[in-house]
Amino acid sequence: MSSITRHAALVLLLVLGVVPAQAQVPTILHQEGVLIDVNGMPIAGPVGLTFKLYAAANGGAAVWTEAFANVALTEGYYSALLGTTVALSGPALLGAQYLGIAVNGQAELAPRVRLAAVPFSMVANSVKGGTVDATQVAISGAVVISNLGRWVGDPTGLVGPAGGAGPAGPAGPAGPAGGNGSPDTPADVRAKLIQVDGTGSGIDADLLDGLNSGDFLRVGVAIDAALLGGFLPSAYVRTAADFLARLLAADGAGSGLDADRLDGLDSSDFPRTAVAIRDLLLAADGSGTGVDADRLDALDSTQFMRADANTGTTGTMTVAGALTANGTLNAQGVRVAAGATVGVGVANPAATVDVAGDIRANSLRLNTVNNSVCNAGVAGTIRWTGVRFESCNGMSWTNISHSAPLGGTTFECIPGPWDHVGGVPGRVPCTANFTLPVESAVVAHINGHWGNSGNWCMAEIMYDNEPTYGAGSPSPYEQMDGIHSYEAHWKGVGMVRTKILPAGNHTVRYSVSGGNGTCSLNGSSLHGLSIPTQGAGQSLDCVPGRWDHTTDRYICTKNFNVAVRSLAFASFNGHWNVGAGWGMAEIMYDGELYHPDGSSPYVRKDGLHGYNTTWRGVSSSRFKILQPGAHTVRYSVTMSQQGQVSLNGSSLRGWVVPASASTAILDCVPPDWSYSTTGTLCTQSFNVEQESTIYSVAQGHWHAPAGWCMLEILFDGEPQWPHANSPYHMKDGFHGYPNNIWQPMHHIRSKLLQPGLHTVAYAMSRSNNCMVNGSSLHSFVTPR
Repeated sequence: MSSITRHAALVLLLVLGVVPAQAQVPTILHQEGVLIDVNGMPIAGPVGLTFKLYAAANGGAAVWTEAFANVALTEGYYSALLGTTVALSGPALLGAQYLGIAVNGQAELAPRVRLAAVPFSMVANSVKGGTVDATQVAISGAVVISNLGRWVGDPTGLVGPAGGAGPAGPAGPAGPAGGNGSPDTPADVRAKLIQVDGTGSGIDADLLDGLNSGDFLRVGVAIDAALLGGFLPSAYVRTAADFLARLLAADGAGSGLDADRLDGLDSSDFPRTAVAIRDLLLAADGSGTGVDADRLDALDSTQFMRADANTGTTGTMTVAGALTANGTLNAQGVRVAAGATVGVGVANPAATVDVAGDIRANSLRLNTVNNSVCNAGVAGTIRWTGVRFESCNGMSWTNISHSAPLGGTTFECIPGPWDHVGGVPGRVPCTANFTLPVESAVVAHINGHWGNSGNWCMAEIMYDNEPTYGAGSPSPYEQMDGIHSYEAHWKGVGMVRTKILPAGNHTVRYSVSGGNGTCSLNGSSLHGLSIPTQGAGQSLDCVPGRWDHTTDRYICTKNFNVAVRSLAFASFNGHWNVGAGWGMAEIMYDGELYHPDGSSPYVRKDGLHGYNTTWRGVSSSRFKILQPGAHTVRYSVTMSQQGQVSLNGSSLRGWVVPASASTAILDCVPPDWSYSTTGTLCTQSFNVEQESTIYSVAQGHWHAPAGWCMLEILFDGEPQWPHANSPYHMKDGFHGYPNNIWQPMHHIRSKLLQPGLHTVAYAMSRSNNCMVNGSSLHSFVTPR
């Protein structure tokens, strides 16, 4: 059977038969209803029904119960005669008010049904104008009229019909004479009233209601309220004509009534014309060209403020009551009493300052309502979330606790085109100084071209006077934030290092060391930028062991949380060797899968890959916009032949900061394989609405069968490097003379952009031939 809900799924129909008053009252109750399921469909039968009578709508014990098994249903309808097996008579019906019903032994349906009076109960309860036909009458169980129609109850108090008048008795003796109904005569009463009311020729009846006669109008000197005590009625006027005649007589001759005399003053005491009124006001208020109407209340005009275009006060204005101004209120000092409230557009302010709408100062608007929606209609609004202030740029709310324009520092450090390090360990080609107004995430990167005639080369980026790697130092492979190589030919060098720094003055340096003093550096440059952390930045540092002879694995994993939409940037540096086949290094966010073993790594746009290398430096970067919540960033290495990739001195560094709503990610991805001569691999156009910084990273895998290759990131139509000149003079390029060896490439560049339309392009040049595989150009653009 379908389930029956306990609310509104049972329809009850109470059917009562009506019979003549003389008929015997039935002892059964006809009850009908319809049963429907929770979907409103009739229940199929038969069902078991249990009926109970209660004295209350909720709770209490049943005073009568009767159950029916196998009650037939017709499209959900049923019919039952209550009292068939359990009699409905006697105490069971006394006080019964509610009917409860249960189906198939389930919980009783709710609510209970309220019982109404039926026709027989109405007749039994009260009989008027009819005949009572009974064998006997009992009250509270005691018979008062027998079956023979005789009174057998208590005879006390029974009164029969009045009998006829009896004969008159003898007259009694005469009594004493009665009084006049009052202990006092009228004269006595009047004397006592005068005594209570006060002395006078009569009764001051007006004092009977507590008022003196002086509060009333009298129509003549001969008329006094004392005449209420019984003097001539002619002293009083009755008709309108009487009133007019008396008033005219008292007020003076004229064609009509000078009603001003009602208060005892003559009409000549009042001005009648506008001129007369003005003259009187001028006489009382003082000389002037007009009427100082404020003097009507005896106060001078300097004590008032006018709410019109001329209103102004040079001192402090104190308002004890409500101040309402429909025009311009020009006050140099306005003071509201302690504990008072000021409402702007609010009739009953609930705060010290209660504004119905926005507060605007120049282009800044403050709305005290914590709007949940940011759109073009509320652009420019500032709100308080209970944790921080946020602004609406027309699309989304952004944190303004530390505004981005406070930071956005860029810096660069460019040594000479050629820098032969020679035998100098720990050489510093250049140092950049910069100042941070607020705590910021700083990114510094090196581009260039280096050569090693023997042993190894070491490049480092160091913040705030960190020591450089120098003579007598341990192996460079222990340097977690450096990039090092053991190759005896010219190759491109690109390295990035990130760090969160506090507000203040800072330095960043670019250092190079050589194992045998045999490092040469050409066309190198150091560039960097900072992004304010807005008080919520955090580092993403994940440092594995110095030596890691790896199989396919995660080198390290960093877990972190962000509270608001944020920009994440991660980079790794180190030194690797691919003994055979290929190696693949990747930075992955939020459970992304590393490159699957056995398939080509060149389809990976965000990884760094090499093929049959010697020991060389490795550096890669990746950034991503993250939504609020829990996140992970991982550093992973994959290889085509197990045990053929070794990592030394590697590290994953990065930061995450709240992102402006206008921070954008730009992806420019050429085909998986790009056999390039001179040309642009991909170009992307974009627009910025305010001064912004762009940071671009090109990654991939390249090969030059002969000669050299040149990789460049170009902004806003900058010219590509010309073929006829040496690439070693290019400070912002990435170039190598790889001698037919596949090797990873990692090139970075940043620039400050002004509002307007911009482009970023990824271009290749060559002396003979260049091939690029799985390459990609990724950028983020964020307001300063």
